[in-house]
Amino acid sequence: MKKALAILVLLGSLMSCNEVQPSEIAATVIGIDPQMCGLCGGWFVRVDSTLYRADIPTPYAKANNPIWLRYQLDERPNFKELGWITVKSVRQR
Repeated sequence: MKKALAILVLLGSLMSCNEVQPSEIAATVIGIDPQMCGLCGGWFVRVDSTLYRADIPTPYAKANNPIWLRYQLDERPNFKELGWITVKSVRQR
């Protein structure tokens, strides 16, 4: 009986695990990247004092637009060196 209870508790705790989301960070969409090449095109986004490149969803893709942003650094070859981030979520500030 105790083993069955322990197994149920263990299974319940494993099933209730959720991936931890990064916290939202205040950011600003600065403007469009004028290069607009296949690898470089997108929008410039300022997070704290760092400037990144990102694909911003259309409703938020406006110059000097303050947003809340969840992101991660893009680890693909050539993208990391160019300062690309992958947007996880975005909403208006």
